[in-house]
Amino acid sequence: PYIYMGGYMDTRISETAGGSFSLVAVTTGTWPVAYVELYYYGLPTGVFLSDDGLNNDFGAGDGVFGLSFDIGSGQLPAGDYPLQMRAVDVQGNISDLWPYLTISE
Repeated sequence: PYIYMGGYMDTRISETAGGSFSLVAVTTGTWPVAYVELYYYGLPTGVFLSDDGLNNDFGAGDGVFGLSFDIGSGQLPAGDYPLQMRAVDVQGNISDLWPYLTISE
């Protein structure tokens, strides 16, 4: 599987105000992608993007995976948070890690 596009959509976060976090990964491959997992400093987090049409991922089952949630005021200290993503298809094949996506204030 491949993640051929990925990034933040309408994400505006600050330490003092919080904000909305929205991440999207567009996938492709020989087999359908089963899931996309978020990594932090190269380690899996157990946080998964969804292809359900409810997380800024457009339509359910379209190969576009999304993660969307709100962050409250003071919950995310200012700094760099290098995030990566990895897709796994229904056969268990894994993609390379999508390069760092950094949140910084």
